[in-house]
Amino acid sequence: MYMQDFFFEFLELMDQILWELWDYPKTHHSKYPHYNYDLCYFNMDMFFYHSSSSSSGSGSSDNTYKPKPDIIETELFLNNEKLKDVWTTLSASNNSMIKSYVKKFDGEFPVAHLKLGIDSLMHKDVMASTYPPYNYIIEIIFNPNFIEELSKTEIARNIIHEIIHAEMYRKLLSIAPTSSYIDQEKLEEALNNHNFPGLLDYYVRYMNDGSMNSVQHNLMADHYLNIMEEAIITYNPDVNMIFPDAAQALAWKGLQGTDAWNALSQSERDHIKFIQDSYSD
Repeated sequence: MYMQDFFFEFLELMDQILWELWDYPKTHHSKYPHYNYDLCYFNMDMFFYHSSSSSSGSGSSDNTYKPKPDIIETELFLNNEKLKDVWTTLSASNNSMIKSYVKKFDGEFPVAHLKLGIDSLMHKDVMASTYPPYNYIIEIIFNPNFIEELSKTEIARNIIHEIIHAEMYRKLLSIAPTSSYIDQEKLEEALNNHNFPGLLDYYVRYMNDGSMNSVQHNLMADHYLNIMEEAIITYNPDVNMIFPDAAQALAWKGLQGTDAWNALSQSERDHIKFIQDSYSD
């Protein structure tokens, strides 16, 4: 085993231990009542290095070159002062989720680059989109038309939502046999081979439209609402000053149509929508 192999395995082992010691909320599902889906999801990191290596008959490793990860900020992104300011504040915050997710792309973990960009030609109803990895790049594109009209807290909420998408893609890429992109035809097999029944359950139940959005949004709605809410409060401690549950309502943005959203009563959904439409910094 190469020293580099051992070093990255050691880093990821320590990362797994730290996440397992963290007290994430345990949301149960009837099919797998004993699984903590958050821990199941985070622990996919343990396999990131092996997924890109295979042993030949002689026992040698396939040490295919993988570019060192980094966060790529495009010129258009850097020139948007409002978006850049929110991103800078968020990425430097002490929120554990944000710090952990940003760290995964900052050059210490060999899985993928994160690219942040802007596209004024995006659909008028889309605030931002996170694209599946290709050639080791996971790209988040923001719609500048929304940036101008949204408050900074709402932009922060948007970034948090998209960063979770990016982290989900990064973790899936870590077990993808193709290494530089996710082959969806082989993803179910990879999840099964790496023994992630929780993720496999979400994939089988919600991968019905040819995209990962339904899978990831249902996963967010079931297991990440509190995490997003805390991250929003970290960015703006005064977010709940007018509406006591504003941060939670903002965290729901983009998750309408999920099973968790549909399980809310009509009055609960109306209340959340009212706050979302009324909120302003």
